[in-house]
Amino acid sequence: MFQWLTFIDSEGRIIDSKALRKRIFYGGVDPGLRKEVWPFLLGYHAYDSTSAEREYLMSVKKSEYEAIKNQWQSISTEQAKRFTKFRERKGVIDKDVVRTDRSLSFYDGDDNPNVNLLRDILLTYSFYNFDLGYCQVPI
Repeated sequence: MFQWLTFIDSEGRIIDSKALRKRIFYGGVDPGLRKEVWPFLLGYHAYDSTSAEREYLMSVKKSEYEAIKNQWQSISTEQAKRFTKFRERKGVIDKDVVRTDRSLSFYDGDDNPNVNLLRDILLTYSFYNFDLGYCQVPI
């Protein structure tokens, strides 16, 4: 484990991104820090962004997500009958989500809210990038 806070300035910017990535490459990331560190590693947050800028970005993205989610959730049964691609895609996602690996504690148990969350995320992304579609990735 490394000292995460030594890489952050008073406004929340990453001080030396190259040294940080090298430290992570050789030492890994503590599971408790993954939520904070991975957005930088994946390019979601810029290393030179402030905490305030990241907070604002997250609120904008959350609003965008909720707006798109509301779009597909507002499709009535009657509309879905005429919206073949969405209906088919929703059916495939519903089947896939049920088959999520329940040996993982995050998805363990009946009526697990994380399974419903996964379903909502997949349907929302599918609706957001509708031309891309949805397919299973073979393992």
